Amino acid sequence: MLTGKQIRASLGVSRTTLGARRRQGRVQGRICNELGEWLYWPPDAIPHQATAPDAHAAASDNGRCRAGGAV
Repeated sequence: MLTGKQIRASLGVSRTTLGARRRQGRVQGRICNELGEWLYWPPDAIPHQATAPDAHAAASDNGRCRAGGAV
């Protein structure tokens, strides 16, 4: 597993881009402590790759807005 700093360096992305890719399912990670720090699996170590980000997002929310609250 890699720290956020290590995976950002290997992918050449910023901290915010890494977080966005994690939320999209393009990078796999898990929170590792109460400080909110994450550890990430190297992309080649993941046994199965997620579907394309657009297809994954469409399948997960069925085309509906995920925002809560009054409409």
